[in-house]
Amino acid sequence: MLVLAIVALGVLVRWNGAPRVLANSVVGAPLVRLFNAARERTYFARDDDCLRDLTAAGVDFSFVVEPPRRDPCPLRNVVRVLPTATTLLRRPLYMTCRLARSLRRFEQLILQPAADRYFGQPVVSLMEQGVRNCRTVEGYRSLLSEHAFANAIDVTGFVLRDGTVIDVATDAGAIGARAEFVREVTARACTVFRTVLGPGFDERHGAHVH
Repeated sequence: MLVLAIVALGVLVRWNGAPRVLANSVVGAPLVRLFNAARERTYFARDDDCLRDLTAAGVDFSFVVEPPRRDPCPLRNVVRVLPTATTLLRRPLYMTCRLARSLRRFEQLILQPAADRYFGQPVVSLMEQGVRNCRTVEGYRSLLSEHAFANAIDVTGFVLRDGTVIDVATDAGAIGARAEFVREVTARACTVFRTVLGPGFDERHGAHVH
């Protein structure tokens, strides 16, 4: 029964968001902690297939068993992706291998083809607000955000080769190529990432794509 309860909570979180009253209650809190623990085991399990995929994709990264501890949230068996010609990052970022692999696939399969169609040039970097953030989901006492597991990135914009900036906050609700580009890459990102939140989902995601 306990396993079923944890699975049910996971389904709620993934598809509907766990009801706050339940998650914050005396009954729900222990289940939330178990759900957090289950995600920790899943996200931080060493995945050699994923590491090989990153290497084959040409991503410049290092595998880190135990990064320097800067907060109480756990972090292990992650990758440190570097800002080189093989990535769109402007700074090194710790993340799960699965997130790094999904970012690469998003770039190759969705982002760059769309940029070429709309603007005739590639995206050279992402404007981002980071990956790692040891916090709970807003409104929840103990339900950890995906950012707490270094398994989500918040993208605020895209920089094209000529320096043009596509800003999610200002361009998503406009008209024209920039708006269509933002809407298309956000919608199609769902085919690569498990969860995609952006403008139109709620007020908290009006200025970035999660």
